[in-house]
Amino acid sequence: MSTDKRIESLEAQLLSVEQRFFAQEKNRLERLEAQLAQLSLQVVHLTGSGAAVLTSPQPVSDEVPYVEAFEEDVPEDPVLSRLSGLIDDF
Repeated sequence: MSTDKRIESLEAQLLSVEQRFFAQEKNRLERLEAQLAQLSLQVVHLTGSGAAVLTSPQPVSDEVPYVEAFEEDVPEDPVLSRLSGLIDDF
């Protein structure tokens, strides 16, 4: 096989691999966007029901006493725990 034919063959293979990769990444991105939309709706629902309270941003510090007080007052929500796990994994 000539060098030119070999290069064309390798370029075609590379293009095929790139197309598959980008198709997989596009599908993954679409799934993540759908999950984010669903989680956003759940947060809005929880906020509206009073199960979760959004607070304004606080200054960054090593100690965050308001979070500890909040965690003591509200039982752990399995949806929020799952969301936290997904964020940690991401």
